[in-house]
Parts: sequence; C-alpha cells; structure tokens
Amino acid sequence: QYRENKDIISINCPNATSIEFEAFHGCINLQQACFPLVTSIESKAFMNCMNLKQVNSPQVTSIELYAFHKCSSLRKANFPRLTSISQEAFSSCTNLEKAHFSNAISIGCYAFQECSGLREANFLRATSIGQGAFLKCTNLEQALFPEVTSIDKLAFSSCTNLEQANFSKLTHIGEKAFTDCTNLQQ
Repeated sequence: QYRENKDIISINCPNATSIEFEAFHGCINLQQACFPLVTSIESKAFMNCMNLKQVNSPQVTSIELYAFHKCSSLRKANFPRLTSISQEAFSSCTNLEKAHFSNAISIGCYAFQECSGLREANFLRATSIGQGAFLKCTNLEQALFPEVTSIDKLAFSSCTNLEQANFSKLTHIGEKAFTDCTNLQQ
C-alpha cells in the first residue's frame, strides 16, 4: 500500500495483476503509472491523485467505484480491453480529453461526470449508459455509441457543447437524458 505517499512520482509494476482498494489513494505527486499485467483496478485505487497524467494498463478489464475520481490532471488512459466501468470511475477528471474504450460493455452511473475537458466519447460495444454517466461534460462534442440500447436518466444532461450523438440501436431514453444539450444536432 502506498496510500497518501507524497514521494511517489512514477510507478511501474511489471508483475502486478491487480491494484487493490485505495492502493494509491491520495498520492498527490504521482504523475505516471504503468501496470502491464493488471486486469482489475479496485475502488478508489487512484482517487485524489490530482497530478496523475497518464495510466497505461493494457490488460485491464474492470475499473471499480471511484478508481480515478478527482484525478484532475489525467489526460490519457489506455485500457483497450476494458469491459466494465463502475460508478464514478473517472468522475471529476477535468483534463481527460478523450474516452475511447472500444470494448467497454457497460458504463456505470456518473462514470465520467464533470469531466469538463472531455471532447469525444467513443464506446463501440457499450450497450447501456448509466444515470448521469456524462453529466456536466460541458466540452463533450461527439458521442459514438452504435450498440447502446438504453440510456439512463441524466446521462448527458448539461453537455452544452454536444453536437453529434450516434445511438443507432437505442430503444430506451431515460428522463432528462439530454437536458440542456442546446447544441445537439443529431
């Protein structure tokens, strides 16, 4: 456990297979993390790592509750095998610019809430979007979700710059899912 260790700037764990609950919580000077064999990131693992800029974990399939909550410097997250994104996993990651998780099936409640720097969201295999998943992503311009059948309430509420959204298989739209999306064209 490195919880609240202010001396760590970079970490590379080539043999780790999971990142436990609150493992790096509050490591405010951590900037880069590389875990080539990790398959799961547990709850609050990197919560409040406000200087974390990049995470590279190509084998990760699940990210749990609040795992990257308030990682306000996070710009890049490489998780090509990710299938499950839990509640508030990336909430308040204000500098995250792109969310391209091509294998993600489910997006939990408030998963990307208040990611104000997010411009693109591409989830090619996702089938459901949880409540408030992209709430207040004020710079989100494009949303590509070709397999989504269900969008829960408030999912894209207050995404004031959202212009294009592709939901070709959509059968359910929750209450106020697109409230205050004043620029939405399609």
